[in-house]
Amino acid sequence: MTQPVHLETLREITNGDPELERELFALFFQTIEACLARMAAAAGAMEWSESAHEMKGAAANIGAPALVELCLLAEKAGEERQRLLAQLAEEYARVKAFLQTEQP
Repeated sequence: MTQPVHLETLREITNGDPELERELFALFFQTIEACLARMAAAAGAMEWSESAHEMKGAAANIGAPALVELCLLAEKAGEERQRLLAQLAEEYARVKAFLQTEQP
C-alpha cells in the first residue's frame, strides 16, 4: 500500500521546518475532525458538501491524495453519504497515524 501522504509535497510547503510541520499537522487534525463531525451531523446536502470541500482543501495542503479523492466524491454524494463518511474517517485515521510517525 502506498504512503497516504506525499512527504515531498509536505516538505516543500514547510521548507523542512519541523515546528511548522507540527503546527500544520495540528491544524490539519483539528480541521478534519471538525469536518467529520459536521458531516456526521449534517441535515442537508449543503452543509455536507461544504464540509467535504473544506476537508479536501486541508488534505490537499498536506499532500494526501487518497483523502482528496474521497472528498471529491463526498462533495457530490447523495444517498451514499454514510458509506463515504466511513471511508473518509478510515482514510483520515490512516493519514493521521502516518503523520504522527513522521512528526519531527
